[in-house]
Amino acid sequence: MSEEIKKCDNCNYQFPDWSVYYTVDEKSLCENCYKARVKKEENIRKKWREYKNDDFNCIICNASKYKEAKEKLLTEAEGWEIKKKRQLQEDLKKLNEIISDIGEMKCHIKQVGDVHNEYAPTGLGIISYSPDEICRNCGVTVKKNDYGDVRPIEHKKNCQISNQSQPSNQTKSNKSTTNSTTQERERESKTNYFPWILGSIAIITLIATLIWYFTRKKE
Repeated sequence: MSEEIKKCDNCNYQFPDWSVYYTVDEKSLCENCYKARVKKEENIRKKWREYKNDDFNCIICNASKYKEAKEKLLTEAEGWEIKKKRQLQEDLKKLNEIISDIGEMKCHIKQVGDVHNEYAPTGLGIISYSPDEICRNCGVTVKKNDYGDVRPIEHKKNCQISNQSQPSNQTKSNKSTTNSTTQERERESKTNYFPWILGSIAIITLIATLIWYFTRKKE
């Protein structure tokens, strides 16, 4: 131990000549402060794993990279990407909390000489399309992302398939409207008979009661 180091930079504990101290974040720490420092880092990693289920990347090293990538994705998000925007906003909120917890802390794993991955993914994945998601005429695909947002095909101008589908869609719409109107009329006609049926039952019951009453009176 160097003779000039006399106390812990965190708690000012006076090091005895025989004491072992630890150097972390360019500070000399006693054993208790060192254990507390390592525990704090473990809790931050645990907090991130519970939120993102990410055991592969070091959040201590990559928090700022994650934040930068998420902010870029949020800026580039289009209007139809509602779920994507919502998830990115939640991610940034959690990242800001973790960055605040990290403060000036540096990765302990690197400081003790161990190696780990420092790659921070951007959240962009490979997107595949099925045949019905590609227009055979103009080659335009359905727009979708990894967050569950889907935007229908936007055909190019003068696309024959797009123009052909419009009358077909209009016909389907007209048929649907006609069917709805017919069903509504049938329901109304059925409903109109109901009061007549109730009235008939009431009249029959009244007549039967009167007949029974007068017959009994004569006896």
